[in-house]
Amino acid sequence: MSVEGTVTLTNCSLKAGSGGNGGAGGDLQPGGAGGVGGLGGMGVGGSKNACAGGQGGQGGNGGPGGGGLGGPSLAIAFRGEPVKQEGKTTLMPGAPGAGGLGGSNNVANNAGADGATAAEQELR
Repeated sequence: MSVEGTVTLTNCSLKAGSGGNGGAGGDLQPGGAGGVGGLGGMGVGGSKNACAGGQGGQGGNGGPGGGGLGGPSLAIAFRGEPVKQEGKTTLMPGAPGAGGLGGSNNVANNAGADGATAAEQELR
């Protein structure tokens, strides 16, 4: 990685390792319990008290979390001036990391994307 520097590569070969795999998403979570029903009204003038209100319904389940993005594999990353290459210089990225599976065994088909791979990558 070159950050705001001046780097020249001459007659060399750089090979990056593989990117790390993304993590698995979290499993879905059940919805919360319904709220307690309201109290019944008080009777007036000899009438009886009213019945209590019904309990609220249970909340819906939350969806499974998405899988994590796979890690990149970059032979050279730079910010500022690109790295100069002279002579017989080769830059070889490794394999990108695989995206992680979505939560709950990927039932929602929401796996993370695979990582990027590049010989050179500018960082902004």
